[in-house]
Amino acid sequence: SQSRYAPIQKLKDNQEHGYLDLLLVAESHSDNAYAGTTGSEVVPMENNALDGSNSVLERDWNRYLADVAQANTVIDNIDKVPDPTLTADERKQWKAEAKIFRAMIWFDMVRIWGNIPTVTKEGVDITAENIEEVYPLYYPLQNTPEEVYTQIIKDHTGASGNQATNKTMLSKSVASALLAKAYAEKPLRDYTKVVQYANEVIADGFTLLPTYGDLFSLN
Repeated sequence: SQSRYAPIQKLKDNQEHGYLDLLLVAESHSDNAYAGTTGSEVVPMENNALDGSNSVLERDWNRYLADVAQANTVIDNIDKVPDPTLTADERKQWKAEAKIFRAMIWFDMVRIWGNIPTVTKEGVDITAENIEEVYPLYYPLQNTPEEVYTQIIKDHTGASGNQATNKTMLSKSVASALLAKAYAEKPLRDYTKVVQYANEVIADGFTLLPTYGDLFSLN
């Protein structure tokens, strides 16, 4: 169980698609950044000339969905772990963190692609008896942005009972911050909710940097 939980806890192997590619996709479309190379898979990002054959998008799509599958494995199985040393509170925390992680992935995906599948169950072996139930997990229909944001909010709200105070953990404060971001997006925009969840983050002891430019400082 720890091996399934560790990648979520540490955001393992997510730097390329979850950070670097996200900067490439988001910022090189604008005046904020250049693509940084003349590679055939990167230049279309800067030129707004993307098509379905782009290897960066294909790579990211597969990796993001693998992240979702990892979270689903934890969510679906944590309560089945027979080890009595894994307490009820720990099981609740792990499940909450997995839901926050899953919603984070969907939040990036929906802003890149729009319609995406929101699979919430772990894929299992297909048999003659379960094919009707399992087939949609492997070949899911895509959900609209409105449906995706509804699921994102559901995941974050359901995880908000996790009271971890460690800043490196996917905690209640992280869920509140991401809820504020989600409610600021167009499909379910609600600025009253944005303010509500931003205030929850402040109440948890977090503050903005006094100097905005420090966000971009190497020091």
